Amino acid sequence: MNQQQLEDALNKMLMSTESVSKAAILRKKDGQVRIQTPTFAMSKEEFNTIKAAFESPRVGRDNPIVLDGSKYLAVRVDKQAIYAKDGMSGVIIAQTKGSFVVCLYEAGMYPAVCAEATEKLAEYLKEKGK
Repeated sequence: MNQQQLEDALNKMLMSTESVSKAAILRKKDGQVRIQTPTFAMSKEEFNTIKAAFESPRVGRDNPIVLDGSKYLAVRVDKQAIYAKDGMSGVIIAQTKGSFVVCLYEAGMYPAVCAEATEKLAEYLKEKGK
C-alpha cells in the first residue's frame, strides 16, 4: 500500500467515525510511523510497551499503556487487540502481520465505534498482507 492509500484508509475508516481522536499505523518491527493524524505522538518507550503487551498479554494487563501523557489501564489484552481506559478516554490497538493500528478516543466519543473502526482497519490491512 502506498502512502495515499494509507491516508485514505485512516481518514475514511477511522477519522470519519468521529469516535477516534488520534490514530496511527505503526510498523510492528520497529515502531516507524507509516501514517498518523497530525496530533498523534508516540515515544520509543511507549511503542516498546505496546509491543511487550502483545508478546505477553499478562504484561499488558499488569502494566499501564502510556500514550500522550495518559496512563491507560487494560481491560482486554490478547494476541489480536488491546483495549485500555483512563476514565472516559481510552485506546484501542489492533495487531496485524506487520503493523499496529493505534486509535485513541476521548470523553464524549463512542468507545465501541472506535473499537469497531480500529478492528475494521486492521482486518483491511490483513487482507492486503500488511
